[in-house]
Amino acid sequence: MNRLMGRKEIYEARMQELGWTLYRLAQEIICIRKERGEEPPTIQGLESSLRKALKEPEPKSQQTNDDIVKALGGESIIRWISHQDVKL
Repeated sequence: MNRLMGRKEIYEARMQELGWTLYRLAQEIICIRKERGEEPPTIQGLESSLRKALKEPEPKSQQTNDDIVKALGGESIIRWISHQDVKL
């Protein structure tokens, strides 16, 4: 995938790759939240939240973002790049 793609495009490309609809993504997120012991919202409510999250460049909830990534079979990674010059 192109590193310049926005989060929305990355999610949509992955959903297309998996052949998933927004409804299917919501089902998977409900399973993830149940595994954490949470009482998830209704599938219709979650679909609405996901629709909003996919429209925004940055979802308001980091948890929603993490759940989307996990449901799509990925993981969120932060890679710190530090540059340190070493004199030889």
